[in-house]
Amino acid sequence: MCGIIAIVRRRAQRPIPDPLGVQVFVDRIPEVIPENLQEIQVLIESLSTLERETSGVPGTITFLENPKLITSLIDKCQKIESNLIDFEVSLNNTDSPLEEVEVVNASIVQIKDLIWSLRNDRARLVDSVRELCQGKMNEGSVETFTSVHEALSALDRLEVRGRDSAGLHLMIRDHALDFDDPITALEIQERSIDNDYKSGSVRIVGGQISFVYKTASEIGQLGDNTRALRSAIMSDELLHRALANDQASAVVVGHTRWEISFDDSG
Repeated sequence: MCGIIAIVRRRAQRPIPDPLGVQVFVDRIPEVIPENLQEIQVLIESLSTLERETSGVPGTITFLENPKLITSLIDKCQKIESNLIDFEVSLNNTDSPLEEVEVVNASIVQIKDLIWSLRNDRARLVDSVRELCQGKMNEGSVETFTSVHEALSALDRLEVRGRDSAGLHLMIRDHALDFDDPITALEIQERSIDNDYKSGSVRIVGGQISFVYKTASEIGQLGDNTRALRSAIMSDELLHRALANDQASAVVVGHTRWEISFDDSG
C-alpha cells in the first residue's frame, strides 16, 4: 500500500504583513475570556483575522524575519489557553440556561481550534522552514520549503498506517543555477547518471531541475523516514543554490509505502 501527496503552489498575491502592524494586533487581543457572548464572538473574529492575515508564505516571511513576533504570538496563545481553563470551570458552575451554555461551549471549541492553529501549526511551520532554509532565506526558498514542510507533515500523517519507505521529488522552476558554469554542470552530470533515480539524483527537463530524495527502512520508528528526507534536503547545497532567488518555485510530490501483513493462523 502507498500514500501520495502533491503540492502545486500559486505565488501569493497578498503583500507581506507589516510586522509592527501584526504586533499591535496581537497586543490588542484580550487574554481574559469575556463572559458576554457577543464579546466572545469578537475574540473569535480577532483570532480568525490574525490567523488569516499571517497565513501562507507572506505570513511565514514576516515571522521568519521577526523572530520575536512568533514568540509574542505563542505567549499570547498560551495566556488565552490558560484563561480558557478557568473559564470552563466557571461555566460548569453557572445557572445559565442550557441552550446558552451550549452556544458558549461551541464558541470555546472555536477558540481552542484557532489557538491550536496559531500556537502549534503556525509556529511549527515557521521553525521548520527556518531550519530547512539553513540561513539562506528569500521568497523563493521560503515558498519552496513551505511546500516541503507541508509534504513532510502529510507523509507523517500517512505513516500512521505503517512505514517502510518514503520519498520526495522537487521540480524547481525559475531557479538560480547557471547550467553553463563548469562546476555546476559537472555536479549535475554526476548526479544525473543514475538510471535508477536513487536518492540524490537530479534531472534537467526543459530548463527546470528536479531533485529526488528517498529513504527506506523496514525497521524503525514513525517519523524516521521524514527525518531522513529532511536531513538530506537540508544538506543539499545544489538545491539551496537553485533556490537562491525570489523567483524560484517548486512542485513537490511525495510518497510513503507500507506493507500489509495478514494473519493466516486462523
